[in-house]
Amino acid sequence: MLEEPNDGFNGADYYESKVLLFDSLSEDWGAEEMIGFSGEELFDVLKTKTDVDKGGEAWKKAYQTIWRLLTKSSMQKITHGKNLTKGLSLGILWDLKENEGADVEKGSFAELLRWGSVHLEQERKEIKYIEAPKMDPEKRLKKGLLEA
Repeated sequence: MLEEPNDGFNGADYYESKVLLFDSLSEDWGAEEMIGFSGEELFDVLKTKTDVDKGGEAWKKAYQTIWRLLTKSSMQKITHGKNLTKGLSLGILWDLKENEGADVEKGSFAELLRWGSVHLEQERKEIKYIEAPKMDPEKRLKKGLLEA
């Protein structure tokens, strides 16, 4: 981190006291935190029907995942990950012609997630914040902006 000797700006102190850090895995990738980083598996969870075989493993997984997202996440990131991942991501699967409309299919957990994100409000008091790590004074750059 940069400590500007000429104007007094201290990047490390600013980071430690002014930057809000939160657990992005929990807040933005809640489904992945629960079921792993498999687009195919998340696709299967979202296409599961809400009204069938409520005792089945697929239904239980979908139910737990969607209600976890609705109650304990700020959002759920849907990525395409083009050429960045080995497997297919959810965004790519939803874009395939044979899956057209899967993201809004009636009676699916995907529909419940969309409906819930608009019509329900979370009651939790706060999100998981992370305390900013203290910067080792030996690793701070004490240079002017144009010198660094």
